[in-house]
Amino acid sequence: MSDDGQPIALAREGSIAKIGIQTGRKLNTFTGREWTALLDTLAVIEGQEDVRVLVLHGTDEAGFSAGANLQDLAERSGRGQFSLVNDATRTVARLAGLPFPTIAAINGAAVGGGLELALACDFRVASADAKLGLPELRLGLLPGLGGTQRLGRLVGQGLARYLLFSGLILTGADAFRMGLVEILSGDEGPLAAAMEIARRIAGHDAGVLRIAKALLSQASESSLENGLLMERFGQGLLMSKPEQVQRTQDRAPPV
Repeated sequence: MSDDGQPIALAREGSIAKIGIQTGRKLNTFTGREWTALLDTLAVIEGQEDVRVLVLHGTDEAGFSAGANLQDLAERSGRGQFSLVNDATRTVARLAGLPFPTIAAINGAAVGGGLELALACDFRVASADAKLGLPELRLGLLPGLGGTQRLGRLVGQGLARYLLFSGLILTGADAFRMGLVEILSGDEGPLAAAMEIARRIAGHDAGVLRIAKALLSQASESSLENGLLMERFGQGLLMSKPEQVQRTQDRAPPV
């Protein structure tokens, strides 16, 4: 946990927002307090129009997150457990719905609800020795924060079923080979690698980034015909702005 006692730390580097998970528990596990704090933090940056990219990360000591704190979960009544899951679901949905690009920087463990947080980001950067998986079925539970839906969209239904049914915990290197992780970091570590990518993304126009993300998000939910129609609409909207025409001329690469 941070010096000020906050389990979720928000920092800014220009137009890049960084959210650090630092619950103070082993494996950065979440109770209701952390889910609420993360939801509130996401609401703050969602309302900041100058944010162009988000990097979500854990701490060097505790890793990314192992999701729910099982002791806290066991001590709750049935109604309390339902309330916790509802808060967690709202938080992950808020992360997935952010209008700008999001990157998960994964070191240590990203399992259970922690991996579901990472799956809600646009892409993932991990160290080779990170640990990723959805072991909920071993506990008689389900990945209830979108894992059953997002994993298959990312790695394909066959592999998703294998990973879910087996509860296998992958290394970052294996997750990279399977397509669960898009970028494998080197000696610099996943957070430094994610920040380097974020700085490149942050160099783009904020409006262009938001339209591009909206189109990419829609691609998996609509027909190709509708997607192409919306793409043309978005391009036309951007090209109708005089400042965009001038910017395009100024930045056109030499042939």
